Amino acid sequence: MELLRTAEVLRRLGLRDRKTLESRVRAGMWVRPVKVGERAIAYPAQEVATVLAARAVGKTNREVRALVEQLHAQRELQAAEVGA
Repeated sequence: MELLRTAEVLRRLGLRDRKTLESRVRAGMWVRPVKVGERAIAYPAQEVATVLAARAVGKTNREVRALVEQLHAQRELQAAEVGA
């Protein structure tokens, strides 16, 4: 699984402020990060690409929220399969 650090996600979104990204996560409009260390987080690259593609084809906010929920559910299933 390829992981993207916050700076790279901000670059791909065209954002300058980490707070804006955090706000989108809280609103359900962006995928939650995963912990990759005690003080480090990253975002699954495939999830980032999926949400960006949804935006590119004009999905509504409601559709994006549903997609993000689906991605989180898939992440949980994958974690359960490996016993995490």
